[in-house]
Parts: sequence; structure tokens; C-alpha cells
Amino acid sequence: MTLAIDEMLPSSCHPCFYNINLMLYWPNIIRFSLVLVLGVLIAGVSSDSLLADTDEDHVAQSKGWKVTVSPDSFSYADEITIAMSGLPRNFPLDTSSVTLGGAKVYVSGHGEGPYARPVSDDDGILVFKTNVPDGVSSGSQYLRVEIENIFVSRTLVDVRPLTLRVSSSEIVPYQEVWVVGMGFTESPNNRGESPETINETTLGWNASSGITIGGIRVLKPYIQFPVMLGSNGSAFFKMVIPELESTITPGQVELKVTDREGRDGVAMLTVPTPKLDLANNPSYPGESVNFEISGLPASQPGFNINNVVNMTYLYAADVSGTKHIGVTIGPFAVNETGSISGRFDVPKAALLSSPNKILVVGSNGRNWELAHHLGGRSISIEPNSGFPGDPVRITIKGMPINHHLAVGSVLFGDTLMKVPGYFGEPGPRLFASDSGSLAFGSEVPTGVSVGYQTLGWNVPGGGTIGAVFYVMENRLLFDPASVTPGEIVTMTSDAHAVKTQRRSISGSGDSYVKMDNLRLAHNVVNYPVSVSADGRFETTFRVPISKGIAAKDSLEFTTVDTAGRTARGTLYLKREVITITPLESARGTRITVEGTGFFSNVSGADSSYRVLLSYGGAQIKSTILDASGAFKTSFNVPVTTDVGSENPITVELEGWPSVRVVSNHKVPEAGVQVIPDAALPGEYIELIGTGFTRFRLVTIGIGHLWVSNSDRFLKTDVSGGFRGTVEVPRGLSKGLVRLKVYAPYPIEVASVPFRVR
Repeated sequence: MTLAIDEMLPSSCHPCFYNINLMLYWPNIIRFSLVLVLGVLIAGVSSDSLLADTDEDHVAQSKGWKVTVSPDSFSYADEITIAMSGLPRNFPLDTSSVTLGGAKVYVSGHGEGPYARPVSDDDGILVFKTNVPDGVSSGSQYLRVEIENIFVSRTLVDVRPLTLRVSSSEIVPYQEVWVVGMGFTESPNNRGESPETINETTLGWNASSGITIGGIRVLKPYIQFPVMLGSNGSAFFKMVIPELESTITPGQVELKVTDREGRDGVAMLTVPTPKLDLANNPSYPGESVNFEISGLPASQPGFNINNVVNMTYLYAADVSGTKHIGVTIGPFAVNETGSISGRFDVPKAALLSSPNKILVVGSNGRNWELAHHLGGRSISIEPNSGFPGDPVRITIKGMPINHHLAVGSVLFGDTLMKVPGYFGEPGPRLFASDSGSLAFGSEVPTGVSVGYQTLGWNVPGGGTIGAVFYVMENRLLFDPASVTPGEIVTMTSDAHAVKTQRRSISGSGDSYVKMDNLRLAHNVVNYPVSVSADGRFETTFRVPISKGIAAKDSLEFTTVDTAGRTARGTLYLKREVITITPLESARGTRITVEGTGFFSNVSGADSSYRVLLSYGGAQIKSTILDASGAFKTSFNVPVTTDVGSENPITVELEGWPSVRVVSNHKVPEAGVQVIPDAALPGEYIELIGTGFTRFRLVTIGIGHLWVSNSDRFLKTDVSGGFRGTVEVPRGLSKGLVRLKVYAPYPIEVASVPFRVR
């Protein structure tokens, strides 16, 4: 703080000061004041003598004094770590120099001599652990360290209160609740010692001990004092909520419990706004409405408090809503949780779509106005989704009282709904009740499109009111899920949610099984297909065969039963695929070809489908397809095939040239194998050759020498292979060389490394 010069001088010198003031000017006065303050800072004067808190922080910053607490937010039972920096080196801490919220913090070593106290290190840093002392309130508190003429610093920490649990988070006056808390001061376990308690009145040194709500102390009889604390620091007691400003004002209110050691427990409770709940909302003139109102002051038999409220219905006298007419509903007794329930009649004279009020007047003189908005003209349908032919119930509200439902005034899309009393439908014609409403049963019209449709009511006097309905369709399921043309498939549908009378897919009119929107004839589907009451059916048929179908990847099926209910699903078609094993082999070897996705052959069918196989452009064989449109066959690679060639294998459906698959098979280059791959000159080795031209003589060379004339000539067989034994030429030098096999006209060469030992 800045001291005025007249405050620093004795009173006897004040006249002198005024004379001096004539000779001084304000810049010099300011400089003088700053010099004095700086002198105080440099001298390290104790903060308690001349410095305010903010000046104390400035001193700490200028001196490099700092205190930190970890964690900086903690509760009563937590261990905290206090660290100080800026102390002299090897300085023992005064055990009474640390406080939290004004309460002394325990420092180890107290009463054990100076050498047992925490001591700073060579850098002037001191760290120790401790616990929260008694007498500290929750909230923001300063942890302060003050060593006269040595060190002064502080840091702000958050002392978290204990958490209270209350049987109801919403409270009203005179409601009974139970409160539970843990972590308060523990009562002694020894018999004969007085237990810890929370009392009605102030005890001991702590003037804040007790129980408050909204900052106001709660007294008897709302709580039965004393509240006993358990040996584990638990608190458990019953409380009746008093009627205070904080407990009648909607919003949050704090319940706080403080024990004799200053430990706080807190719960935030909600004071609700009185609320009106209706069983039928919106309501209409003339309707009888079940209601519940909550959030009122409760009745409390233990206090002989029986709260009663009187209710009045205020309905708008005109469309402006500025004038209301009152109709008495009656008195209602409030229960022990602050609620009332019952039934009231909306006045018949009330207007549609009008803003009205319910006035609630309590026995204590308090009153509340609760809004009640009446509905306008409406039409509804239950359920709001279903299938054609499914039963539905339609409700119309907001009609003139005793008004009859006009012919053709209810439509589903562009289709008239079946209404009792009209067009041969059984039942009397419909009239609106005294509340302007009527309800009737009908069914979803057949032939309507799948998806969202509008149910409309042409209201008297003009205009249309609508409701939305979703027209569903069943799913079609297939077994198997993917097939080939001509394969037998079983088609089923899943069930409806609503049961109706039995129907069928007749195979006449518009009731058919359709594939890609084309009707399947009686020679494909065995009509009629029976549909159960819950919409299930099952039928088996053979997938038709055509060029168009053969080119597709899937088929879309739809069904329409005699009630107009539809079902839809996708049947996937297998594509033609062949597999060759092995993909590479020599001439004359046997290979296997497997295929799927071709036309199915069904036992007893008029025609049998087969595939034609070609190798290298030349037809090699044919084979019959099975019931799933698959085949498996094998053949030898033609011996006339060129070595080192890629040769197409073509599989074509006989008579259907568009249904064909091509894949390649490779005949490798000529090759030779040597057994063993190392030998001495004069020793014999075995040669195995493959991939040569058939019926040809081959010549063998090893390194720079040919084998002897007597052994060097070997002849290939019909598949172009050979096997023979030859002598390693004498005269070869030790080392790695090449062994070569030559076949002339045209020249074919195969070579492998060989080691001469």
C-alpha cells in the first residue's frame, strides 16, 4: 500500500509539513513514497506489520519465495504435499509456521527437537507431506507459510466438501428425506468416551457447526438432534424440509452439514417448479382429463400439516386469450411428496386451440397458474404403420358437438377409407361426442403404394387435416440365397405384426408372384399360395431360364396377396466361374477343370444342359451339369502343345454361346533335373527332362565337353520327356559348370548348374 506523507510524520510535525508542502511538488512526493515502500520490501519486514495481502504476494515474487500444494484440490481425508522454494539452505522449518484457512497445519517433528523438523536442501527447497487440519471450511482457502523476517508466501487451494446423499434430489417444503454422509470426524471406539455429534446449537469454538439449508440453520423439530457420528465418520439422519424462501423458490439450494471439527458435507438439491402432467394431451372441450400436479408444499402428518389446494379452470372467453372464465374444479389434498392427482372436465364452452390456465391456490395463501393449451382439429391413426388390409383405429377430434362424419371425408391417399354406416360397411353412422370426438375401426386399403401415405380428414367448413401412415411390405427370403438359372429355390416371407384373416396369392387378377415385375405363370408357381393369418407363406419353384436371365446378376421378386399386401426380396444369381488345377503343367499331364454358375439340370427336366470344353481353341470334351449348375472333369494336356505357351481353356454352355468362361493354362519351357547335382569325372548321374518336343534325340554337354558317344543320346517320349543315365566326362576341372540338354530342329535348350568335385 502507499502511505501518505502526513501519515508517516508525528502529529507535532504537521504544521511543518504544510510549510514544507509549499516548497515541494507532487512528482517529488510520489518518488519519496515509492522509495519508502521499496525500503520496506528490501528490509524484509514481516507482512503482518505493514503489508497488505497483495503487497505480501509482491514481496514473495520479488524475493523468489514460493509455496505450492499438490494436489491443489482435495478433501479432508486426502494427503497433500507442500513444497517451498526460496528458503535459506539447510533451514529447519518452524512447525507452527504453516496454516490452512487460518488453522495450523501439522508439520512432522513437532516436540521432537530441531533436528527432527523438515529441513531445506542446498537449493533452499523444502518438501513435506501432511493432512488437512481440523477447523478448515470447504471452499477456496489460502495455505500460508510465514517465517518472521525469513519467508512469507501463500497459495490458493480448493478444499472440497464431503458429498451428502439425499433420498430425493427434488424437495418441497415439509417433505421428509433421509441424509447420508461419510468422512466426518470419527467417533471414538472406546466405551465411556463421548461420541462425536452434530447439535442444533453452536458448540465449542466452531460457530458454523450444524446443519443449514440455503444458508439458514435447521432446528428442531425438522431434525432430531443430536445427530450421532459413527466410528467411521458416517452421518445418517432424517430431515423434514422447512418452509423457507430458498425451499419455495424454484432452482438449486444447498444442504450443508458441518461437524465440530469444521468438516463440511454438501448436497445440491432442486426445488422444482410446480408441474402439470396430463394423461391425454392435447385435451379438448368436454373431455374428462386425468391429471397430476407435482412440486407443491407437502403434507406432513408428523407436524399435523395437511396441505389442501383449490383448483379453478380458467378458459379463454374469446380467441384473443386476454379474458378468462373460471370454473371450479375442487379441493385436493397434497400428499407427503408434494403432489396431487385426480380428474377434471374441460368446459364445453372452451375454444379449440385456446391458451387456458389452471389456478392452484394453497391453504397457506400461495397460488400457482399452470398453462393448459387445448388442441385443435386433429386426426390420428393407430398403429401408424402396417400392411394393406391390416386393421387400424382412426380418431378424429375437434369436430362440432353431435356433428356426423360426412360421406367421403376420410381418405387414405386418394382412396376412401372404409367407414361404418357407409357403402355397405356394418355399423351405425358416426356422430361426434359431447367432446367433439369420434373413433372407428377400419383397415388399410389394398392397392396403395408402399411407403409414407397421408390419412386426410376434410373438416367441416373447408380445409384438410392429415396424419402420416407408413405402408409396409414383407421381406421375401430365399433358400438358397444365390442360385443358377434352372435351380430349385424355396421362397418364404416373414410375418406381419398384425394378424388378419387368411389370404392367398391366387395367381389371378393382380395377386401374383412377379419376377422383375413380370408375372410368373402357373407352370412356374403352383398357385394358389396359401398365406397364414400372420402373413407367412412358402412356395418352391424353378428359376426360369432365358438369355435375359443368364445375363443378370440378380432378380427382383414381389408378391401381392388377395388382401393387397406386398412382399419384396432379391434373389442373387451366381456368375459362371471355372477353376483349373494345376494352372501350369507339362504336355501330357492331367489337369482338372471345375465350374459353377451354369444352368441347372433338374431330375426329370425335359432338357439336359452340358458344357463344351476347349483347349487352345480345339474342343477336347463335354460334360453334363449337375442340379446346382456345376461340373468337374479332367483331361490330359495335348502333347502337341508348344512348350512355354499360354493356352486358353474355354467352357461354353452348349447351345448358349453367350454363356462362356475363358481361363489360361501354361505349358512351361523345357527343363532338366540332375541327380545328384555334384559328381566326380567318370561317375554316373541321372537326368530327367521335361517339356521337349516328343520323339526327339537330345544331346548332353557338361561344361566344355560332351558326354561319350555311347551314352550321350537320349530320346524324348510321347509327352516330350526323357530319363537316362550319363557319365561325367573325364578331363573336367573341379568347380561349378553348366549342364545343357540340346534338342535340334527347332533348337530346344535346357540348362542347370552342376558341380564337378
